[in-house]
Amino acid sequence: MAKKVTLIAFLGVLINGAVQAKSLYVGQEGQKPIEVAINFLRDVLPSGDEEGYLISSLEYKRIFCKKLEICPLQGQVIFTLDGLNDDSIVKKRYILLLEQDVNQRWSVIKKDVDQACRKGRGHLNFSKKPCQ
Repeated sequence: MAKKVTLIAFLGVLINGAVQAKSLYVGQEGQKPIEVAINFLRDVLPSGDEEGYLISSLEYKRIFCKKLEICPLQGQVIFTLDGLNDDSIVKKRYILLLEQDVNQRWSVIKKDVDQACRKGRGHLNFSKKPCQ
């Protein structure tokens, strides 16, 4: 089964909480959010070289603040890896929340991971529960 990578990115302006989030990873100056996300996950994303396939799609949506407050630029990047070479997990999804600081550097401030199991190995929808 060919590995599929579905990449969905939502970039937008969201309301900032009272507390500044601690960064899990800080990108380089001038990097786009998607580049920061790929660098952060470089050890878990397939290169496409193993089987010669790498199918990816990308979608951006901008979201703006509904109030007149000053809001930091934030984005959500979702990587879905499909066709994993694993006996119990068929899909794995990485959901990253990124934020741009005053120096215009993007940082990963939150990471969630969930998975879908193969038929007969547990839940078929994405969940944080482990597969059997």
